[in-house]
Amino acid sequence: MKINSPLNESSKWDFAISDQVDVIFVDFFDTLVERGCHPESIKRYWCSVIIDLFNIGLSASQLYIERIKAEEKLCQQSSKQGFSQEFRYDDMLFLLHNLLTCRGLINRAQDFLSFANVCLEIEESLEIKFQKPVQSAIKKLRAEMKKGKKIYVLSDFYLSKKSLVKFIKHHGFFDIVTDVEVSSETLLTKRGGRAYEYIAKKLDLNRSDVKKIMFGDNLHSDVLAPKEHGFLSYHLPNSCHIEVFNDKKARVLIERIKALISEEAFDFSWVSCAIYLFIRRLYWRLKADNVKDVYFFAREGEFLKKLFDKYQESLFSNLGLSKITSHYVLVSRRSTYLPSLNSLNSYTFNALFSQYSSVSLAAFLKSINLDKYLGFFESKYSEIDFHEVHLNLVLSAGYKCLIEDCEFESIYEQQRLEQREFLNSYLSKIFPEDQNQTITVVDVGWNGSIQDNMARATGRKFKGYYLGVFNTASCYENSVKEGLLFDLQFDRTRGDLIYNEFRAGFEVFMSASHGSIRRYSSNLEDFDVDHNEDELAIYRQHILPFQEKTLSLLDLISQVESECGISDFEISKAVTKCYTIGVLLPSADEVNKFRSIKHYENFGVFDFSHFKSTSVSRMIYLKRLFKNPRRTLTSAWWKPLDFYENNVPIMKYIYFGFKIIFGKVKI
Repeated sequence: MKINSPLNESSKWDFAISDQVDVIFVDFFDTLVERGCHPESIKRYWCSVIIDLFNIGLSASQLYIERIKAEEKLCQQSSKQGFSQEFRYDDMLFLLHNLLTCRGLINRAQDFLSFANVCLEIEESLEIKFQKPVQSAIKKLRAEMKKGKKIYVLSDFYLSKKSLVKFIKHHGFFDIVTDVEVSSETLLTKRGGRAYEYIAKKLDLNRSDVKKIMFGDNLHSDVLAPKEHGFLSYHLPNSCHIEVFNDKKARVLIERIKALISEEAFDFSWVSCAIYLFIRRLYWRLKADNVKDVYFFAREGEFLKKLFDKYQESLFSNLGLSKITSHYVLVSRRSTYLPSLNSLNSYTFNALFSQYSSVSLAAFLKSINLDKYLGFFESKYSEIDFHEVHLNLVLSAGYKCLIEDCEFESIYEQQRLEQREFLNSYLSKIFPEDQNQTITVVDVGWNGSIQDNMARATGRKFKGYYLGVFNTASCYENSVKEGLLFDLQFDRTRGDLIYNEFRAGFEVFMSASHGSIRRYSSNLEDFDVDHNEDELAIYRQHILPFQEKTLSLLDLISQVESECGISDFEISKAVTKCYTIGVLLPSADEVNKFRSIKHYENFGVFDFSHFKSTSVSRMIYLKRLFKNPRRTLTSAWWKPLDFYENNVPIMKYIYFGFKIIFGKVKI
């Protein structure tokens, strides 16, 4: 999509216009403004954006073909009705929307009006992105306007007059334009000559005393056709040759992205690619839903917000789209759990124990943020060991004794209501005032329990976007969730399950620069934060370098992507291939680095998770693996790590082959 020969715009307009000329008509494209690409390339770029916005299951090339078919059909209909072969943009969108809806290719419910408004915004933004005003033309016409001559812009174009006026105002020369006429309004074109016949009659210009002239780059439409209808004309040839963006160029861009990933390779760069895919999908989902504000949950949301802001900034500079305001919310499972609970009963803590049944009473009190009363209850019940880990705490005598204690119930109720009040006070300062407005939130995944806690604590509606969501996730009217890399809700699989292979990696590499929030207070400065120095040391040594490299890689990929015409359909193939090879066939250095990292669990168990598995002899492991592969592999944090730990690294190649052949993994 390059210009082969530069346009000498100043020399084209180096001529005098006779003072006898009363009215000037001028073409818009390639006369008043230049495009930095072929107009068909803009349509293809538009297709790639629309695919991302509405999650359409087509490639940019396939959608482009459907758009062209719709345009051709409308042109034929227009001709049969006695007009020129022209179409209106809204009519094309109606046909396209109807086609995509009937084929089930729009995977998100969209009424036509919303669809059309978004499509128009994108089309106009892309046009403005690639347009550049011809300053010598504007200077020349401004001088003629000052002489009292009327200047009309006359264009064959499928967008409306309103859009063309928007472009002219953007480029800053609307003050010299008397009016704008565009073929889509009348379905009469310059190339057929009927636009000249129409405009001359409309403006009463057929009188012999009126001298009118047409300026433009197209020899037929702007020179020969107006002469046949009593206009003077002047040819301003376009010396540019601009290549059309096609499938071959799209493949070249994809290969450039692959090469970029390879050239910039660093340990776990394939994880960076998956996060990048999530961020771009997130952005376009939010744009499709017309979201104005998005809220990233601490702590993984700290890095995700940085990536989102960076990606959005690259799009804003390229497309000029309105920005989505991002916010960072200090929340955690621990800080939101107690405020989300109801009055004490035998079922109050079911959600906690469904995931963490084998804990101590001390850990239980910590999870519900009542650990500051641990000493009090230890003194009261000296016969109970509050630090003993029970296989099932709910069945222990100590738990039953504590739950039935009147003082425990009183403390629980007082703290529950206080923390709910503090949480709502904090959120009221950052959430919209409209209580009926859905709050859009983002976190890493997998059950979305923080979102559920906040929905219960605030009584407000939440829509959450995650890298992945399990089928065990709760989903109800006030708490809806969607996984953008994989989604297992409602007993169906959406997305690609390869991204479910290394969930621990996503959690580890999206760690934050600060500790986890424990409790709220009346002042933000007094929030109780868990400052774990060991955890922060791991962040500085292992996580921060990865995040900095990921930000740089995202910037480079965004630059390539912005060139034109590739959508999620194409990009996801490149990213998924990169991730599949990386996650199933990691290097020994990556395995060793990950096994050295610890991840702190700040809810339920309150301890570091070590990703080392309990190794046994090679022979025993292989016997277990072949006897019960599902059970053996399910317990592993990461299958290749498990193979290395048990001295059978070659098994990663066998597992890779199995996933390719039987696991429906495509590369």
